[in-house]
Amino acid sequence: MPERSPPPNDADYRALFQGAPAPFLALRPPELTIIAVNDAYLRATMTERDAIMGRRLFDVFPDNPDDPAASGVRNLRASLERVMATRRPDRMAVQKYDIRRPDSSGGGFEERWWSPLNTPVLGDDGAVTSIIHWVENVTELIRAQADQQELDRLLLAERQALAEARDARAEVEAANRAKSDFLTVMSHELRTPLNAIAGYAELMELGLRGPITMQQRDDLRRIHASQQHLLGLINQVLNYAKLEAGTVQYDITHVPLDDVVTAAASLIAPQAGAKGLTLTVLEKPTPCAARADADKVRQIMLNLLSNAVKYTNRGGHIAIGSEKKSDQVRVSVRDTGLGVPPDKLEAIFEPFVQVGRALNRPGEGAGLGLSISRDLARWMGGDLTVESKVGVGSTFTLSLPRSA
Repeated sequence: MPERSPPPNDADYRALFQGAPAPFLALRPPELTIIAVNDAYLRATMTERDAIMGRRLFDVFPDNPDDPAASGVRNLRASLERVMATRRPDRMAVQKYDIRRPDSSGGGFEERWWSPLNTPVLGDDGAVTSIIHWVENVTELIRAQADQQELDRLLLAERQALAEARDARAEVEAANRAKSDFLTVMSHELRTPLNAIAGYAELMELGLRGPITMQQRDDLRRIHASQQHLLGLINQVLNYAKLEAGTVQYDITHVPLDDVVTAAASLIAPQAGAKGLTLTVLEKPTPCAARADADKVRQIMLNLLSNAVKYTNRGGHIAIGSEKKSDQVRVSVRDTGLGVPPDKLEAIFEPFVQVGRALNRPGEGAGLGLSISRDLARWMGGDLTVESKVGVGSTFTLSLPRSA
């Protein structure tokens, strides 16, 4: 027969009580005097055994009615009173305690969260002889829950921000589509009567409606010039609407820039000559070619040269040059015109923007030429930049991918 172990004695029970990992406290009613405390409770409350043994519980942990932070202590008092009245265990809700550090003098507290259970010990007569106050430290669990709640809040806020951004982007896209549709429709609607004006003016100028005087012929030429100007503005608006809608088609090929520069210069030469401007195409040692859409490059060059003629005073000079730069080719249009203020160098590429525009200068455009030109250049993998000095002139540079 195996030898039986002797029954546990008082020393065994004391060792079990002191070594328990959960904090325990034994109280004697009715004063709720602390008659026993284990090491885990002392560590949890950061107190010394001699500082609390034999003292009343609420002398050690005061219940101050004016202190909102003492609500946990008040809840503990109410639970202990229920245990003494009912002689039944009472499970308390999770409580927050501000535990005073032993080395502090009137200040340092540490926030703790406990889940307490108060259990009565009954005598032979059924009276409550003591109460075991047992607590589970759930501080880390509460903090983890708080962190999770904060994370959930941040995730919810992020989702809401993304939804708002999507809605805002959808509204902007809808507004842009509506604007582009309006510009497209209006451009087409305006071109029809303008073409009719040009047709009737030509019929009258040819004498098909009867003989006309020299003064009338001069007036018809002015009508025709104004019609062409308005048609040019409308075409710019239509091109801008196509760019915004992303419906412009590109035919990327090998484009010899010599041919494009020469063609653009020949088209703009009459305007430059009428204004007394000198137009020069600078010679270069080797030909330059780009990977681009020839029509789009020609359109950009005409925009740049037209602006140079427009903003250069009589007797000024315009020069066109091209060069190779590693994987790019560059075409520059330099003028001795009015120049652009430093704070307007980027603004001039915005749609409908013209520096120094005045209502008494109706011959100017819609302020779309540079905006369209830069967009076209960037769609072809290049760019359009400017360097300028007021009163000295400007240099616009078109950069495009180099073709072998």
